[in-house]
Amino acid sequence: MRAKPFEDNMLYIVDGELLNHMLKICKSFGRHSPEHQEVLNYMMQSIIQCTNYPTGEVNDQLDEIDFEHMLWKFGIKLVNPNNPCSKGGMSNEN
Repeated sequence: MRAKPFEDNMLYIVDGELLNHMLKICKSFGRHSPEHQEVLNYMMQSIIQCTNYPTGEVNDQLDEIDFEHMLWKFGIKLVNPNNPCSKGGMSNEN
């Protein structure tokens, strides 16, 4: 494993479950290694501070209208089975 697997100037997305596991590990290590408690407390505070604002909530439902609109903006047209004139694919039109 590289010494720094993540780039400092990049943002990464991790889920809340992983963050909660990281905090549990820090707390557990602190109980077993009191001499490192101060460093682990700093780590926990840093994790909480850096991830204070969630980017969104997990939602298993896809909003098809928003998804189709996003694809349209990227120039991707979906085939509409209700419209015989509809042709799917990429478009060079803006």
